[in-house]
Amino acid sequence: MKLPNHALLAAWLKTRGMKAGAFGKMIPISKDVIGPILNGKRAPREEVAKKIEQLTGGDVPADKWQKGPLK
Repeated sequence: MKLPNHALLAAWLKTRGMKAGAFGKMIPISKDVIGPILNGKRAPREEVAKKIEQLTGGDVPADKWQKGPLK
């Protein structure tokens, strides 16, 4: 079963021992923005999704984020 991008990103951060706030600073976005993305409550803007893809070495692809409001 393929994981949604928010779960892929959370797993990617966990395996590297990286906190959400530290990752958010690399994008740069605040922890108030990265938190809901990691929890699957919102999808990142296109430019943020591309930066996430770049920072994760393609492990979290920008084109696989669910569009629109997440439930």
